[in-house]
Amino acid sequence: VSNEYEGEAVLSTGKAVEYIENGVSGIVNVMPLTCMPGTIANALITRIRKQIGSKPFLALACDGQQETGRFLRLEAFVHQARENMASLQNR
Repeated sequence: VSNEYEGEAVLSTGKAVEYIENGVSGIVNVMPLTCMPGTIANALITRIRKQIGSKPFLALACDGQQETGRFLRLEAFVHQARENMASLQNR
């Protein structure tokens, strides 16, 4: 990550890398809608996943309103994370 980045984007991205390196089954990045650090972290995490191992990833932008598809997206993510975990255990 460039030295120009500071704060939340660096912390979120660094934690995602740590989780991936320690065998996490999936990552959820929850952020306020239009949050620039969260958007930067999502872009960096997407790129990092391609470099060090693709894990299920879900970016959730919350604006305080009820979103109809959010529960379905969470269910799909949990399904992917469980499949990832099972594949790691079967190695």
